[in-house]
Amino acid sequence: MRSLLVAFMLLVPLFGEHIRLGTHLLTVVKSPYAEYDEKGIALKFYLDKKLLPDLSTILEEHSGACNDRYTTLGAYRIVGDRLRIYEKFLHKRRLIALVRSTYGIEGNRTVLYEKVVFAPMQNEAYEKALLSDDINATLKRFVAMQERLYKGRFLTGKEAKTLLEEATDAFLQANRLRWGE
Repeated sequence: MRSLLVAFMLLVPLFGEHIRLGTHLLTVVKSPYAEYDEKGIALKFYLDKKLLPDLSTILEEHSGACNDRYTTLGAYRIVGDRLRIYEKFLHKRRLIALVRSTYGIEGNRTVLYEKVVFAPMQNEAYEKALLSDDINATLKRFVAMQERLYKGRFLTGKEAKTLLEEATDAFLQANRLRWGE
């Protein structure tokens, strides 16, 4: 049984989608999971059959009770020799934050070049018009976590609009691939 498991773990990177990132050939594997009240699909990146945990992200995740639903969506795009990973965090279908992480590979290690975050609730008028205190508390926790863990740069104005357009295009492309269009 153990040898079967080891054989499976070695073969997993062979069955995913292959993408080229600069001079490196990566394998992208979709991996479903379910833990507690979370269900989703993780996107895992492999280089030479070795998992690159920094690049792994959530493709789709749903958590929480039906009246307090959280959703995380992910997509990726290759721009030159960089991999851009987009993550969209939603609470009750409202955008809490959009994160773009830009990675590269140097040798056999991943390098985070930039992490930017757009949180629409930073705009006071939008916040007052649409959002409740519960979501504001969630945003404050999320922003603090991002600053502490990832040192992400928060976007506003034209930069935020550009990120939204870019991410929307990346998510549409990911959905087209998923739906076979």
